[in-house]
Amino acid sequence: MSGPANQAPGEARAGGSRGVPPPLDPGEWELLLLAVRPSLPPLLEGRLRAHLEAGPRWDRLLAWGERLGALPLLHHRLAALTAPVPPEALAALARAYTATSLRSLRLFGLLGRILARAEAEGLDVLCLKGAALAQELYGDAGLRPMGDLDLLVRREDVGPVERLLEGLGGYLSPDGQRR
Repeated sequence: MSGPANQAPGEARAGGSRGVPPPLDPGEWELLLLAVRPSLPPLLEGRLRAHLEAGPRWDRLLAWGERLGALPLLHHRLAALTAPVPPEALAALARAYTATSLRSLRLFGLLGRILARAEAEGLDVLCLKGAALAQELYGDAGLRPMGDLDLLVRREDVGPVERLLEGLGGYLSPDGQRR
C-alpha cells in the first residue's frame, strides 16, 4: 500500500472526473473505517497503526474520504495519533476539517437566526439531519459535513416560514427552486 501523498482530495479520480475514485484495497478500507469510528479500543488502534505503517495510497484514501464526507473525521483520528502520516496528507485533512468547520459555523448562525425569528412569530420549526446531529453525536460541528439545513414545519406554517426565510435572504425549496 504505497503511493503519492501530494495529491489533493479529488485529484486521484480517473481522468480528473468527479466520479468514483480508484478502488482501495481491503487494508485501506479497514484503515478508513477504523479511523472514522467514534471510539477506538486499544486492539483496533493497533490495527489502525499497522495499516498506517503499511503505507496506504494516500491519494486514493483521501479521494474516498472526500467522497464519503469522512475527511474531517479522518483528520480528527489521525491528528491524535503519533503515526506515520505524510505531512501533505495531514495538511489536506486539516484543510477539509477547517472548511467543514467554517461551513458549519455559517449554517449554525443562519439556523440560530431562523429559529429566533420563528419563535418570535410563534412558529414551530424542527431541525433535522446534519445540524440536529452534528453537535449531539459528534461533539464538534466540524466533524459532520453539512451543505444545507433541513427543517420540518407544520403544513399550516409553510407560508409564514417561507416568508420568514425570504426575509433572511431567500431559500431553496424542496422542488429545487430558489425562493
